[in-house]
Amino acid sequence: MSFALGAAGCAHLPKGRYAIDDVDIVGQSQLEASDIEDRIATASSPRFLGLPQGVILDYELFDRYVLERDLVRVERIYRAHGFYEAHARAGRVEKTGEGHVKVTIVVDEGPIVLVGDVTLDGITLLSIDDAAAALKAVRRKKMREKQPFNEDNYDQAREGLIDALADRGYAFAQVKGSVEVDLAQHLAHVRYMVTAGQQARIGAVAINGLGDIPEAPVRRAIDLAPGEVYSASKLTSARQAVLALGVFADAEVAPDLRNPQSPIVPVNVRVLPSELRAVRLGGGIEFTPIKTDLHVLTGWEDRNFLGGLRRLTIDVRPGLVLYPTSLSNLVLWDRYLPQGRANIELRQPGFIEARTGGTARGGINLYPVLFEDQMVSDTVLGYRDLTSGVGLDRPFGPLNANVFYNFQTSFPFAYGGSLPEGFKKVVISYVDLTTNLDLRDDALHPHKGLFIGNDLQFAGIPVTPNFRSEGDLFPIDIKVQPEVRGYIPLSRKWTLALRATTGFLFPSNYATGGDLESKDFQEVYFRGFYSGGPNSNRGYPYRGVGTRDQLSFLLPGITPSGDVATACTVPDSLACKTAMTTYCVQHPDAVACNFPTGGLSLWEASIELRFPIFPNAGLGGAIFCDASDVSRQKLHLRWLYLHLSCGAGLHYDTPIGPIRLDAGFQLPGLQVLDPNSTEPASSSFYAISLGIGEAF
Repeated sequence: MSFALGAAGCAHLPKGRYAIDDVDIVGQSQLEASDIEDRIATASSPRFLGLPQGVILDYELFDRYVLERDLVRVERIYRAHGFYEAHARAGRVEKTGEGHVKVTIVVDEGPIVLVGDVTLDGITLLSIDDAAAALKAVRRKKMREKQPFNEDNYDQAREGLIDALADRGYAFAQVKGSVEVDLAQHLAHVRYMVTAGQQARIGAVAINGLGDIPEAPVRRAIDLAPGEVYSASKLTSARQAVLALGVFADAEVAPDLRNPQSPIVPVNVRVLPSELRAVRLGGGIEFTPIKTDLHVLTGWEDRNFLGGLRRLTIDVRPGLVLYPTSLSNLVLWDRYLPQGRANIELRQPGFIEARTGGTARGGINLYPVLFEDQMVSDTVLGYRDLTSGVGLDRPFGPLNANVFYNFQTSFPFAYGGSLPEGFKKVVISYVDLTTNLDLRDDALHPHKGLFIGNDLQFAGIPVTPNFRSEGDLFPIDIKVQPEVRGYIPLSRKWTLALRATTGFLFPSNYATGGDLESKDFQEVYFRGFYSGGPNSNRGYPYRGVGTRDQLSFLLPGITPSGDVATACTVPDSLACKTAMTTYCVQHPDAVACNFPTGGLSLWEASIELRFPIFPNAGLGGAIFCDASDVSRQKLHLRWLYLHLSCGAGLHYDTPIGPIRLDAGFQLPGLQVLDPNSTEPASSSFYAISLGIGEAF
């Protein structure tokens, strides 16, 4: 170890001590530098929001004895990853300023040790199926020949072997392991000694800590019957089912393994109840390229409604849209458009059988139909929706399945003035089957794993004439949208997140020619695909991606004479000049009244790099790129129409998920547009969004 230090220190440093400006790991290629830096005590002084070191946050002070121990730690870290000949050869300390130093740790990694023979002693006493499951559990953790040896994989394979046996009734199984490292051959020979013991069965199930919560629905959710074959995975599922009841802050389902000689395993369930009733009250303002609104949030929840742990939830959100103010139209509003929603939901746990939940819900929605760059009109289209639904949901390990029947009636109306002819009541009746396979390590903060989902809808289920009359719009179609998300850990705290989805709509009684006609737009507004927004393409506003068309009926009051078509097709029309919207000002030669039409085919793709900024403070960052497109035609994925946007964001961790602020920017020259539509370049080249939870 070599040192080259000055004699003086800064005034705000302890006398004779030196602040560490930086710590470099040199010579490492097989391990990430962050994997080493996070596990040693010698660390660079932190910065707060880019301020100089020592401002706000204290300096990290250099200690030569700590560095000596860190060199030993570095070699131990490498050995844990299979580099048994690795050496931390030097720790160089160089003066960078008065009282400041830089530390460099030089590493010689050496060759990696591979897994040699893997032997499982004792599994020959098991049945063929049980032995095969044990062997599969070991190989799943990369503990097989010619794989790089890793102590974490070795330990995880041992735990996986115990879990595999425990899932097959061997509650008292024990596994001991040993490793013989042959440095000459660079091989690690692994041996696991398995003592399976006797197969066990579940005994009495005791529940403690219920308080005022009734026991019967909890016991039903646990779904463990005395006498059935013991299974560790069943105990894990029982805990998840108890937490899913929504009335416990925590739960533990633990086997009593104190008596290995007994074939009966009692189970102890301990729960920590939470509040059964809650009232929510709040408010906010939303300022987007589409609209500005003020709203109030109110709600009430009873998690033991009429007993049986039924959950009744009521949410009401009244509000006002400040029309026509938005990010794309910065003018003072002169009208208030009422909007709001009210929803009620009743969920019955243990419906039909122990792990199936039954849900009934209904709602009322009132809202204006607004888009980016929409010209100001005396009359604004709005809808009143009546919604209802009943359905079932059930988990199957990491797979969750939901089937719901949904019924919706939407009534068009006008904010001021009256609607032109052609608007009809829309009646939507469909069955929705959703399946999600969640293999992520954490649903709120995924770092590694896979998520695969699919949404399949069948619209057009017959309804009685009481709800539908002659002339009403009644979409009949099949809609499917699969999605896959992947999370790759680049280091302990850096994550590469990927997402891709496609969607296809197959209408039967509208857009039957494979393309959209003017009479189809009202139905596609409710059933079609759109892209753009905070959880989609973040450089575009909500519904801002895809083909556009002259939907003059969305501006029923643009001119006193009602000659909407003329106002929309003449760029320098009086209506456009009078409105003075951002679109009219920035695109004087474009065709007015262009609105997103939605479509029958969709694709979206996203890549995002997530990293910590101040991990102790819960602040992180992200860099992302999104691309997407929506086509009017069936089975038509237009890969050349990228609508590519990139940007960055800040994430602040909270118990309910990160609060996320993202800014996305459309990349110049890469906004490929559909030559067969009147889609203009967006007047705003960026979008800013604020939300809770990761984008995906």
